[in-house]
Amino acid sequence: MRGRGYFYFNYYIGALNMSSLRLVGGKVSFSSNQCMSLSGMPSLEEVGGHLYLHRSPYSSCENCAGPSNFSQLVTIGSSLQISQSMAGVETLMLSRLQSVGGSVKISDNSDELQSIDMAALTTVAGSLSVRGNADLSALDI
Repeated sequence: MRGRGYFYFNYYIGALNMSSLRLVGGKVSFSSNQCMSLSGMPSLEEVGGHLYLHRSPYSSCENCAGPSNFSQLVTIGSSLQISQSMAGVETLMLSRLQSVGGSVKISDNSDELQSIDMAALTTVAGSLSVRGNADLSALDI
């Protein structure tokens, strides 16, 4: 996909399937979606812009799952931001992520996020900031 993928201020997104998507040339943003059912983008290998995961979903609901599986993602061209709790997401899988062209900010995740796997990360071109994550007990970088 060339361009951007925005998912903002949706009340309910059910059965969102993005399992075949491999490339987004611009940015990918999930922000302030109340209820959604998306396990992630398990085939996504590259995001040309930033990856922004913010309050999606921001309330617990039956069969809701926020974006959590980015296990094939290798490169983010700009920044990575994970902020303000994604209800229903305990583990965020970024296990093949090697390079972030900007900053990494993980902040204010106070509800359920317990672990983030970025074991392959070797390069962050900007700053690395981790703060205010009450339940985050495992960060593998």
